[in-house]
Amino acid sequence: MSKLETNTIDNVSGSTTLTIGDSNASTISIPKNITLGASGTTITVPAGATITNNGTQTGFGGITEIDVWYLDTGISVAAGTLTLVTGLVNNTAFSFTKLGIGMSHSSGIFSFPSTGYYEIEWKVGSRKNSASRSVESRIYTTLNNSTYNQVSIGFSNIYGAGTSTYTTTTAKYIFKVTDISNCKLKPYVQSDAGLDSLLSGTDLAVQLIFKKLAGI
Repeated sequence: MSKLETNTIDNVSGSTTLTIGDSNASTISIPKNITLGASGTTITVPAGATITNNGTQTGFGGITEIDVWYLDTGISVAAGTLTLVTGLVNNTAFSFTKLGIGMSHSSGIFSFPSTGYYEIEWKVGSRKNSASRSVESRIYTTLNNSTYNQVSIGFSNIYGAGTSTYTTTTAKYIFKVTDISNCKLKPYVQSDAGLDSLLSGTDLAVQLIFKKLAGI
């Protein structure tokens, strides 16, 4: 086997394509660090080709943000009243730490750290000492930092079988955040007969989960 030592391999003048290996090469090994392309260039993987990773990858996207918020202090909900839940705090219980920058929160309004596609889960555990036919968790979003619209709702109910009857309802939504100054979110609850309490504490009976699935 021969050895070639050089600093630069370039295509011939008049050509824009450089090919390494051809019909005789089934595997090309590069044992040291390698840089593919320069800033602003595009690396193309042809149709039918496969990239196999047996090591550790960095900088290839994937889930880069996970943040969890929970209700620190229980609140009651008046009958038939759409109630904004403002008392959510960042979860640090049981050694949990957020992935990435995390969300920002002010008076029930959540702002996003970067643009992208976010999966949002709004889970509400509640208690009532009598029946409630409708218990709802609702997600509202805005695209202009002004007008909020309901984009997802979860339903449950509480059967009046005595004191301390519980239920959980969950709403989910995929939010395409195109502008972090204008795209924001509010978590609401509503019940036709009201709720004695939304459950609080680090057992996360009430929690709001944010997960960034991909960039734009």
